Amino acid sequence: MEVKEQLQQIFDQLTAVLSEELLAGNSRQITKLALARTEIRETLISLEREEAWPNVYRFPQAPAADLLWYRLQLRRRRWQLQSGRVESHPEVLPAALDWLAGEIEQLKS
Repeated sequence: MEVKEQLQQIFDQLTAVLSEELLAGNSRQITKLALARTEIRETLISLEREEAWPNVYRFPQAPAADLLWYRLQLRRRRWQLQSGRVESHPEVLPAALDWLAGEIEQLKS
């Protein structure tokens, strides 16, 4: 299966779960799911750009979960470099990334 198709499936699954959590009013899960969904959507947009302009945008040919994990690590590093953001809520992003890593592992198996 192509990377883009894998990401689209994960995106659709997260959208369905997010809808259920919204109806249940589970704000803790909603935040985590929304973060994951946003990252996947940004990755899909990047892949579409790569297809449109292959000489400008280049992504490694890797499984979708690996590509997404790489993007999340870059986002986490940028977050840490921004002054004040990590210090005010140091547990939020790492906890979301740890949760997402577990979700990705479950989806991969």
